[in-house]
Amino acid sequence: MTSQFLETYHDAAFILWEDDFHYSRDNVVIKSGAGIVQPGTVLAKITQTLAAGTVAAKSGMTGNGTCVKDATTPIQPGAQVGTYKIIMTDATHYTVTNPGGETVGTGVSAVAFVDEIKFVLTAGSTPFVAGDEFDFPVTGVSGAGKYVPAVLSATDGSQTGAAVLIHKVDATSADVPTAVISRQAQVNVHLLQYDTTINDAGAKAKIAADLAAVGIIVR
Repeated sequence: MTSQFLETYHDAAFILWEDDFHYSRDNVVIKSGAGIVQPGTVLAKITQTLAAGTVAAKSGMTGNGTCVKDATTPIQPGAQVGTYKIIMTDATHYTVTNPGGETVGTGVSAVAFVDEIKFVLTAGSTPFVAGDEFDFPVTGVSGAGKYVPAVLSATDGSQTGAAVLIHKVDATSADVPTAVISRQAQVNVHLLQYDTTINDAGAKAKIAADLAAVGIIVR
């Protein structure tokens, strides 16, 4: 009778070479829900895509003017996920604060405000008073900036290999901080882990090209 021994994947076993002083490594966060992820798994970073929600007047306002987000570029560089507050300081002037409560800038009615967000506030037949407020929501992708196993069919950034996991982690029900190889290294193709749905020659070639783009050479 022949017995079989199945060896598990070892931490960092896939690394053929990495630069000195851990230059090749970074600390990242594996997104909750990724499950148990083995060493050597090719990871991808979820990218952020921001969108402007519906601008709404706060209940109880005195003025009946409008605040309209820009139809083309309501989201500007530096925008944050959350709700921006456009608060009147008198009948025609206002202050804009970001989701963190910091002042972004000030503006005046009928003139486009352009900073982290872009909009035009217009006075109505009943003047605004100090304290009248519009809320400008900015939405984003859940888990943006975190890492998950690369899946080539994804469309949120996780289709592009960007790093290789060094240690086994269990991200079934919570985010897990961990170390990855992210640059200037050589790795063993036979010890890399891919999603089984993309485990074909074309997919491997794509992953190898993705990793090469960040300086990780697959051999």
